[in-house]
Order: sequence, then structure tokens, then C-alpha cells
Amino acid sequence: QTSEARGLADDDRARVAADVDIEMVRVQVLYFARAREATGGMTEESFEVGGAAADTDALRAALVAKHPSLQSVLESCVLAVNQEYATGNTALSEGCEVAIIPPISGG
Repeated sequence: QTSEARGLADDDRARVAADVDIEMVRVQVLYFARAREATGGMTEESFEVGGAAADTDALRAALVAKHPSLQSVLESCVLAVNQEYATGNTALSEGCEVAIIPPISGG
């Protein structure tokens, strides 16, 4: 085996080791209205998302993986991160509070 081939293998091993060592970010998710119903009545839960990819898009995907019935609810929801509406994809940090707020209709 050439030193170049060994180097590539070492690089691959380093990448895998780095991927395994990703820190997770823990956030508190609050469920309201239809979102609460879709989770079986949960009002909140602590949730982890991948460190470097800790954003609202990754959180949405992780939530749907755990609670598939949230898929249709999340399509029309607004997210608030630390009590401020999140526009687009928003970065999350350790301890963030994320509220899932379905559309509200009144009359």
C-alpha cells in the first residue's frame, strides 16, 4: 500500500471520528394547539439536534422523525426561538426554547 493510499485511509478515519464526536445541542420544544394534539397531548419536551447543524430546519426534520403526525402541522406553523418569531432557517444554541405555533383563527 502506498503512503498516499494510507494517507487517504487515515483522512477517512479522521472524518468518521469527527462525525461521531459531534456535540448535540439540547433545546426545549413547546407544543401548542394542533402541534400538541399531533404529539399525543405533550405540552413540551427536551430535544437534541446535531451541533453544527443545529438549526430550525434540522429540528423540524428530527421532530417529524419522532412524531410523524407533526409533518402536516409543521407545514403551516410558525416557530418562535426564545420568544421571537423565527424567519427562515434559524440557528439554535444550547438551552434555546422553541415554540411551535400553529395558525390561529378567530371569529
